[in-house]
Amino acid sequence: MSHISFIRLTNFRNLANQEINLNNLANIFIGLNGAGKTNIIETVSLLSPGKGLKKQSFQKISTFNTDKPWVIFIKYMKNNNSSINIATTYENNEKGSSLKKILINREKQKKLLELNHI
Repeated sequence: MSHISFIRLTNFRNLANQEINLNNLANIFIGLNGAGKTNIIETVSLLSPGKGLKKQSFQKISTFNTDKPWVIFIKYMKNNNSSINIATTYENNEKGSSLKKILINREKQKKLLELNHI
């Protein structure tokens, strides 16, 4: 079964540096309020078009103690046991707005639609 097998978060909300191994059946996140459970779910939502689950500006998603951008790295296991590395972050353009940046196997993608073909 195709599934996300690994997530690494850097400077993402209250998770400054977090690695999470997932399995292909079910994954349950348990923790106190404010521990980061929803933030883990939001990482997956940021792989789709738009601003993610909470719809905040990309700069506000970064850990509050840093001015460095957040980075999400995901390892996606395909049915044939091959894997795809997906990374997403943001970059500011000349106009001062921020744009989501997606890399698949270290190659920058022009559109998020490229994720539909993996």
